[in-house]
Amino acid sequence: MRRSKDPTVTDNKGDDKLAIGPDIITLPNGVRVTFDSSVLISFIGSKDGMTLADKAIQKAKTDDIPIITNILLEECVAVTGRKKTRRGQITAEEDEVFIKLSSIGSIVRIPLISDEELKRMYGNRDTTDLKILYSADRAGCVFLIAYDKDLLEGEIKGLKIDILHPLDYLKRTERNFDGADEKKV
Repeated sequence: MRRSKDPTVTDNKGDDKLAIGPDIITLPNGVRVTFDSSVLISFIGSKDGMTLADKAIQKAKTDDIPIITNILLEECVAVTGRKKTRRGQITAEEDEVFIKLSSIGSIVRIPLISDEELKRMYGNRDTTDLKILYSADRAGCVFLIAYDKDLLEGEIKGLKIDILHPLDYLKRTERNFDGADEKKV
């Protein structure tokens, strides 16, 4: 049994337990996926369900375990109303953002740490990017889906998560443990 000071604890069955609010929830084993706020904002602003963000989120819901953290939720609430997509201005109330994001998957609480500690862990980057990297890392995600070129290009110190553009995530082939193709997406 592994215990740590972050909110992830593994029980004897291999399931991970993550904090959500004051409670603990158990998530099944599998590939955990989270999203950069730019992907989530595109999803929130989508009216027709046909954006790359919509399709990537649907794939995560179908094939993997999508994770939304309190950090992502707060970032989406903060930028909603001041961010534009190709389809226009995104406007949504805080409860609308929460409802839309909670339709993706569990909202997992990740305790915040200082900006200085984040920079020590992942290098000198934009504070918002650092918080998103940290939340993905602490939630045990395998993939972070992003539009942000700063995240997509180059390696990030101390991070072992694959960062993919939504299109690359949609094209991803699932593999079994011996590396043979299981199914092509």
